[in-house]
Amino acid sequence: MLSAPHKAAVIPVALVLGPDLFVRGSHYLSAPGTALAYLLSIAASVVLWLAAIRGLSGLRSRRPRVGRAVLVLCALVVSILTVSAIGYYARYEIDASPSVFAFFLRYPLYAAALAREASGWAEGAGFIVIPIAMVAAIELATRAAHTQPDRRRRLVELAAVGFLVTAIAVPRLPAVADIRGVATALGGAWQLITTRTGLPKPERLTIPELNATRRPDVVLFVHESLAAFQWHPWGCEQASCSPHIARLLGEHAGHTVWFEHAVSSASATDVSVPSMLSGLPPDGTRAQYAKAPLLWDYARKLGYTTALFTSQEYSISNFEEFLLEHDPPDKVMTAPDYGDHKRVNDNGVADSVMADAAAAWLAAAPTDKPVLLIVQFNSTHGPWWYPGVYEESPEPTAPVRYAGAARYVDEIAATIVNAVKARGRLEQTVMISTADHGENTGTSQPPRVENLNEAVARVPLWIHVPSALAETQPDLFARLQANRGARVGNIDILPTMLDLWGIWPLPAPLDSLPLAGHSLLTPIPADRQLVVSSTGEIRWWDREVFAIYRGHRKWLVDETGTYLFDVEADPGEPQDLRDDVSEAERLQLLKDVIGRPTLLRILERLDLVLGKEAREMATP
Repeated sequence: MLSAPHKAAVIPVALVLGPDLFVRGSHYLSAPGTALAYLLSIAASVVLWLAAIRGLSGLRSRRPRVGRAVLVLCALVVSILTVSAIGYYARYEIDASPSVFAFFLRYPLYAAALAREASGWAEGAGFIVIPIAMVAAIELATRAAHTQPDRRRRLVELAAVGFLVTAIAVPRLPAVADIRGVATALGGAWQLITTRTGLPKPERLTIPELNATRRPDVVLFVHESLAAFQWHPWGCEQASCSPHIARLLGEHAGHTVWFEHAVSSASATDVSVPSMLSGLPPDGTRAQYAKAPLLWDYARKLGYTTALFTSQEYSISNFEEFLLEHDPPDKVMTAPDYGDHKRVNDNGVADSVMADAAAAWLAAAPTDKPVLLIVQFNSTHGPWWYPGVYEESPEPTAPVRYAGAARYVDEIAATIVNAVKARGRLEQTVMISTADHGENTGTSQPPRVENLNEAVARVPLWIHVPSALAETQPDLFARLQANRGARVGNIDILPTMLDLWGIWPLPAPLDSLPLAGHSLLTPIPADRQLVVSSTGEIRWWDREVFAIYRGHRKWLVDETGTYLFDVEADPGEPQDLRDDVSEAERLQLLKDVIGRPTLLRILERLDLVLGKEAREMATP
């Protein structure tokens, strides 16, 4: 027969263990390397619940109101963390890192919006039923006092606490959902307190007087989480994946270039967008990001009227201060500025709302001076929204939703192109379109923010040059066209525009900035280096990853190991070439890393052999 405290623990443990065995346990128990740790975590969970129930019953007997308040708080917090751990794993097939929790603590409204939009009926029911059931179960279990443990039981409880501490210290340790949820939350809270991260307050260099040789209108499309594989002609064989852009590329083929092998600078918006707009590398320092002017700063110096329209909410990652509070574009609209429009995806407004406002601004913009318009989309961010998606039955899978959102933003981008046409200035406008990074839905794991497989790193990139400019300066367009098959990046957008304006390379003091891009109007070297990173001084994430491209060869360093791929011959990356790498190529990787502190630190942590060699090379 079970004793009273053991009976009392049955219900809370069952509430945790039942759903977790169904979602996570089958994976962990099927592998010998994880089964033991998972079974030990179940035992630790039972012991910790027994101890908690005994402690709460004692507190209730001494101070009933305080005890009941602590009871409810404990039950709600642990059960919500448990459901969150199960839901995250169900979505990504990997446990959340402490950085996820730290991010949500920094931006609770963002966390609430994402949880609401990404949760299906099962997660929604879990967030309601399990916390209520947990409160009721612990309420019943703590009504009667429980006997104090003997020395042997205290040692068992101490061992259970030790397992919880180990789970905090080792975020990848397999553990039942309540222990994993609590450990992740405590680790994330510690990160929040101790880690300095985020974009700095800008103190940008003063741009000297510049004389542009060309001043066309400029429209820059920045798509969100749009992988090259999702659009035609980059990855999707059917033009119906992106019919409007496919048609534009076909109709204007004589003066529009789409780049086959473009990559982003980062797997996260809060690195890739600042990198793209400033031209700095993703692993640049906070001081460098504070000093570097942005694309609209150069344009304003050249006499442009500037505007930024985004569907997104800029109250995260210090975007408001870094981008908007110090010399912002002449016109700025972020999600809160569109009035009472419903938030439909990742706390943003519908892209059609943003595009209509941008088109209206463009129609009213003065024609006696050039314009720079930046439009930033949102629907292709998870959980991937397009009109009617929630009315579809059955509910679309993630890949289907993503494809639908990609078709939707293709259509909405076309409304901006049509607004340029309606203004009568299509052939006086340079249009550039790219994405901040790709997405890995239905293609690869782990989650996108800690993943630099080609599905995440590779993005669409196309440039429309005014036909008159292509005709009067055919060498300019020919140079652009010659780079179509080269390894390029959206970090090249700023240098290309500066070159088009005739101010590249930059004069002093701007030439002190370590701009990492390459003008696409000049030949791209076959062994050109491109760095992609998930972290740096402006963004902390505890699961770090970076990639270094040289031509079509790609070194990938992540939490699972170090790999070498030929991404032209092997775009799906199943074939690791590291065992056959030449000594010269291995040394080149070390040379590429030793001058970059962030990359060197990551390599030292994730690859002990190469990291040690790189450190020795870096030490005089």
